[in-house]
Amino acid sequence: MRGSRAGAPRPLTERELELIEALLGGAGAAGGRYLGQLARLRVVGGCGCGCPSIDLGVEGGGDGGPARPLVVADAESPEGEPVGVILWVRGGVLSGLEVHPWRRAAQVRLPTATTLNAVRKGG
Repeated sequence: MRGSRAGAPRPLTERELELIEALLGGAGAAGGRYLGQLARLRVVGGCGCGCPSIDLGVEGGGDGGPARPLVVADAESPEGEPVGVILWVRGGVLSGLEVHPWRRAAQVRLPTATTLNAVRKGG
C-alpha cells in the first residue's frame, strides 16, 4: 500500500480502532500479542485508489522484514458490498489494514466490526 494520503500521519478513527480490535480478537493468542500497540498506533499512509485501506505505524516500533497477514476476514461495507479484510504485520508490529471489494464495486467504505465473519489467522 505505502502511498500518501491527505491527513496522514493521524490517529486511528474510532471505526478503524474497533475493526482492528475485533480482528485481533479473532486471531486468538497471536492477536493478543499486538494489543499493547493500539495506544501507539497511527495511520501513516493509505492506498491511492480511494479504498479505505491504511498503512499503520507504531511509535517506537520497527518496520523491518516482509509484511505478512496476521488475520483475514470477510465483511460487508456500508454500501452492502462483500469485502475482504486483512490485518498486516511487519517486523513484530501492526503495519496495515487492507479492505478490498470482492466484486468490482466503484468505491467501498470501511466495514464495521459487527459485519466481520469467517475471521481466520493469516498465512
